[in-house]
Amino acid sequence: MPIFSYLAYPAQGVKDELLKDLNALDHCEAMAVKNEEILILVTDTPNEKRENVLKKSLRD
Repeated sequence: MPIFSYLAYPAQGVKDELLKDLNALDHCEAMAVKNEEILILVTDTPNEKRENVLKKSLRD
């Protein structure tokens, strides 16, 4: 069960929308960093193959 963490840098004015979209994804939990314009994304997928699929969808 791979667990990874990422930093997400949203475009100006869309932080809340990105946070909502990331939390809607399976195997993902996103949270806002206080006093910063970045998000932390933690993924917990059942296997490495699923993690790779998720990474690809995050980049697109």
